[in-house]
Amino acid sequence: MQEIQRITEAGRFGASYRGFIFDLDDTLYNERDYVRSGYHAVAVHFRQDASFEKMLWDAFLEGKSAFNHVLPEVGMGSEEMIREAVAVYREHDPELSLAEDVRDMLLDLRKSHKVGIITDGRPEGQKKKIRALGLDRIIEPEDIVITDLLGGIEYRKPNPKAYQLLQQRWNTEYSEMVYIGDNPAKDFLAPEALGMGSIRLMNKEGLYWDRKV
Repeated sequence: MQEIQRITEAGRFGASYRGFIFDLDDTLYNERDYVRSGYHAVAVHFRQDASFEKMLWDAFLEGKSAFNHVLPEVGMGSEEMIREAVAVYREHDPELSLAEDVRDMLLDLRKSHKVGIITDGRPEGQKKKIRALGLDRIIEPEDIVITDLLGGIEYRKPNPKAYQLLQQRWNTEYSEMVYIGDNPAKDFLAPEALGMGSIRLMNKEGLYWDRKV
């Protein structure tokens, strides 16, 4: 496994591989931006001010279940309201943007390489992230795999099915493909077992940056 400090460094491996597959969350963008966006949507929904958002964010940083911890403190602790907050969070249209240098890197890779995404998570939420980031206008839709859509959560990483699908679609040897992600607990097990390359993004703003390999 190789390591990079910035996702744009992935482009320098262009001579080594024909197919590049990227993780989404905390790889092509910082997942904390999605969390902040979701908390803002919940605050707007409940007509709360910025202090409410800060309480949710502080609880998140402390590793607590933000809604279960904060809503009771502000008099909204019923099970119904907590479920409503979770639903708003999950269903909101996120305010996200793809960094310009990341966009340029992907567009440059696409000129001579196959480029795809494999991501876990609730399909509607992942689709909204992809649309908000404009990734659906950069990468072919067939090359973006949301693992749950393959048949359920059992197809999430480290299940090899998503990687196998792209290998067949691209008609490329596994040794000519590489997966770029941030979470060693699940991102690289299947690619390495299949004979693919692996590149870990050491994203210090990510949720899993300090995970050990």
